[in-house]
Amino acid sequence: MTPHFLAIEGPLGSGKTRCLTEAALACLQHQPSAKVLVLVANPQAQRRMQDNLLANSLNPLGELHV
Repeated sequence: MTPHFLAIEGPLGSGKTRCLTEAALACLQHQPSAKVLVLVANPQAQRRMQDNLLANSLNPLGELHV
């Protein structure tokens, strides 16, 4: 497996968190055993991303760590 890297930068409200969430979901749907590391700049973005991942049933076995 080849590691991939994604960096997203943009102004407030430009959809960075949404883009990261969708990229993480796509990666994990394609390869459920993949490990995804996401770094966000503030707690609000972290909570939004966590809520979106949990809403997509990503955490059935408690595998989402924050």
